Formats: sequence, C-alpha cells, structure tokens
Amino acid sequence: PALATQNTSDRSMTVSPDQGARLVALLTDIAIINQLTSAAATRVLAPQLGLSEYSLLNHMVRRGDGETPTRLARAFQVSKPSMTATIGRLVAKGLARVEDDADDGRSKRVRITDAGRAAHAEGRARLATLQGELFDGYDIAALLEHADALANLRMHLDAQRNARDGLA
Repeated sequence: PALATQNTSDRSMTVSPDQGARLVALLTDIAIINQLTSAAATRVLAPQLGLSEYSLLNHMVRRGDGETPTRLARAFQVSKPSMTATIGRLVAKGLARVEDDADDGRSKRVRITDAGRAAHAEGRARLATLQGELFDGYDIAALLEHADALANLRMHLDAQRNARDGLA
C-alpha cells in the first residue's frame, strides 16, 4: 500500500510503493547513522557528560533556556521522568539549575549555568575531534549536498511533532 504524506503547502501527496520502500530504507540508514555517531559521541564525551546531558545543554544553548521539564520532555520525545533524571544529573554537576516559574508557581524552569555553557563548549570541542575519525576517506562534499534537504526534513518533522504535542 502507498504511504501518504503532506508537503509544506498542505496538499496531500501519495507515495508510490517504490518510493515508500526507498523512504523506509532512507529512514533505516538515518537510524543506523544515528546509532553509530551516538556511540562515537558517547565515547568522546565520557566521563564528563553523557550524550543526553550534552544534548540537553546543546538544546538550551541553541534554543535558549528557561523551558519547563515537561516541554523539554516533549521536545526530546522522552518521558517526563527520563527528562527529570537528565536535568537532575546536570543540576548535580552544577551545569543547570531549576527555578520556580515566575508566572506559575507550580511550574519549574530549567536554566543553564555558566559552568553548563563551559561544559557545552568543551563537549562541542570534543565532538569536533570525531570529524576526522568519522569522515576520513568519505566524500564530505557529496554529503553536504544533502544537508539542506535533511534540515528541511527535520524542520518538517519538528513542526508535525509540535502540532501534535501542542508545542507550537
């Protein structure tokens, strides 16, 4: 059966069986690439940071801090207890702090500390060392030709998630 999807102009589009099989193969390759690069990243970040901790710091540096644990859990597609555990590890290391929400006393906001920004910068530098290891002998120019398409796919999937989970 054909898979259905929507493009950015909200026109429904049908995917042929061949395209569907290729899309499944593409998503499988992306998942395997994620597993391989995550394992390599975990190795170079340890023992200072776990990958989930670095990812949360990276999110806060990139998007700004001050989000609630619930919103962070939704953004990362993890359970709230899982996100709370990651936040707790960052707080214990002095890399983040949790504050009462000024507008809603029942809610909390997660903020990155100066030490968290420094840990993020160190983690980013450690991850940069992987470039030579991971891409040695690979045609990087060919890969970068697809960067915009993959970024657009991520934005599309983010928008779908945001609409579904009320994050818009």
